[in-house]
Amino acid sequence: MGSKSFTAGLLFGFAIGAAIGYLFMPEPAAEVRKSLYEKSSEVKRTAPETVKRQAQSVADKIKEQVSEGISVEDLKEKIPTQVPTDKIKERIQGVSVEEIRARLGKKE
Repeated sequence: MGSKSFTAGLLFGFAIGAAIGYLFMPEPAAEVRKSLYEKSSEVKRTAPETVKRQAQSVADKIKEQVSEGISVEDLKEKIPTQVPTDKIKERIQGVSVEEIRARLGKKE
C-alpha cells in the first residue's frame, strides 16, 4: 500500500508543479492550453508504465532491505501511508498569483 501512495503522491506533485509552471509562462493562452493538452495526453499514455516501473523499483528495494535483515514492520514505519495534502494546502493557501510570479521571476 505504501508504494502506491508514494507513486500517487509523486504523480500528484508532478502534475501540480507542471500545471503551475505552464500557467506562469509568458505565452498566449491558446498555446498554453494546447501544450497542457499535449502533456496531459502524454502523461495519460505513459503513466501506467511509469507507475509499474516505480512500483517494481520500490518492491525491489523492499526485498533488498528484508534480505538484509530489516523487518517488514520497521519498513512500514518508514513508508508514508498517504499523500500529505494538508501540508500542500497550507503551503499554497493565501499565496497570491503575484507572489508566485515574483518568486518565479516572471512578469505579468
